[in-house]
Amino acid sequence: MNLMLPFEPKPIANPLSYNQPITLIGSCFAQHIGQKLVSVKWPSTVNPLGIAFDPLSLCRQVQSAQRLQTPLTETIFNRYELWHSWHHHSSISAYSKEALVSGIEQAQLQLNKGIQQSALLIVTLGTAYVYVHNLQQLEVSNCHKEPAQTFTKKLLSIGEVINSLNELAASAKAINPNIQITVTVSPVKHIRDGIIENTRSKALLLAAAHEWCEQNPIHANYFPAFEWVTEVLRDYRFYEADLAHPNQLAIDMVFDSFVKTYVSNNSQANLKLVQQFKQGLLHKPLFPKTEGYRAFLDSQKQKLNNLKYLLPFLNWEEETAQLNNAYGL
Repeated sequence: MNLMLPFEPKPIANPLSYNQPITLIGSCFAQHIGQKLVSVKWPSTVNPLGIAFDPLSLCRQVQSAQRLQTPLTETIFNRYELWHSWHHHSSISAYSKEALVSGIEQAQLQLNKGIQQSALLIVTLGTAYVYVHNLQQLEVSNCHKEPAQTFTKKLLSIGEVINSLNELAASAKAINPNIQITVTVSPVKHIRDGIIENTRSKALLLAAAHEWCEQNPIHANYFPAFEWVTEVLRDYRFYEADLAHPNQLAIDMVFDSFVKTYVSNNSQANLKLVQQFKQGLLHKPLFPKTEGYRAFLDSQKQKLNNLKYLLPFLNWEEETAQLNNAYGL
């Protein structure tokens, strides 16, 4: 009996190797996939300008990374003892205006460098709804817990989403002409918008993402993260208690599918070796002075030396220090 629909996305024509960095921007789901890449030591840049959900905000992020301009004064404000930016997530907020501006400028440089060095830019779209500040007539990326009446909610059209992706791609290509762009739609349910509204928003993003990829077959492709969770896993046991966010099991399964779709066979094998070694580092012995534990550490050291040989361009200082600490060195 099959409890899931069979689904294996077709691998891309030119799969990635470990020495080809990836940059990810977008929703909290992009953050989770990015963290999975970091955990297996894949060279990655993950949301340096903070989580963003709508296409206009993501377009602004890449444009700001290209132009490297000081943030506009009208986008910065002070509230609740902190300085915030209407164009950035609260993780960018700071105690002073100077620190906020400096943080934004550093994050722009980080995103610029990430795109410059990456073979792939992953853009994860979360919602087609945008919020406009009523007094300033400013499209915001984050409402920073301001009252709902401060903003007007607007649903983007398919054309507006495609236009945002075109502008985003133009800025990314200005930084790195050779970068490939993968668009995906986050499976996270924006329940606060409403069940019907969330479905409408996701449908619009899906239509726009596919149309844009079809218009740009040379440098764009689509990864079905949304379909994996909603059509294949398709069960609330794969969600957190809020019934909106995919849980760790779902994230792991989508990540496995991403690896099979985007990573070369050789790098897939190396990735498994990294996962096995990193899992071993988490082992906490009850009796560390036994010969058995010493043999385990010797095995871990052999695995690390093998990984240093296979992936010499990666920095293994942290893992070496962890292992030496376990040895008591």
